[in-house]
Amino acid sequence: MKRTLTLLAISVLTAASTTFILASPAAAATCNSSVYKDTFTPYPGWPGHYMLAEVPTYGGSTNCAMGRGANSHAVVVLQNTLNDCFGLSEKLEEDGVFGGRTEAMLKEAQRLTGATVDGVYGPNTRDRFNINYRWAAYTSASPPTKVCGRVQQM
Repeated sequence: MKRTLTLLAISVLTAASTTFILASPAAAATCNSSVYKDTFTPYPGWPGHYMLAEVPTYGGSTNCAMGRGANSHAVVVLQNTLNDCFGLSEKLEEDGVFGGRTEAMLKEAQRLTGATVDGVYGPNTRDRFNINYRWAAYTSASPPTKVCGRVQQM
């Protein structure tokens, strides 16, 4: 009887821990690429067309995150936007490496936009950048025209 109760208790605890593990929220995927999205800024000379802003993605989704240690094209996109649309205290090398300087400049940008100041780019920061018209968009003209705009649909 004692052995049966012990086995029953182990089974219950195992099931409970498995349920807890399965119910844990999944972490956002690490941004590793980018996509071009329409802004609300009309494209000069092309009625009905809008300038495009490049935003970080993972698998085509803008619901991704990245922080110190990330190394990808998505980091280059973030560094470019930080350099061109924020007037921060220093310019970043657009090398795709999310190091201490990128983290510090991201925190400065997060403060400017009202995002959570944690040095991590994720959905909160993405949305605050968008609300504050802070995505870099360019024309393909030579020389290109740059604006900082708001993306129509994330």
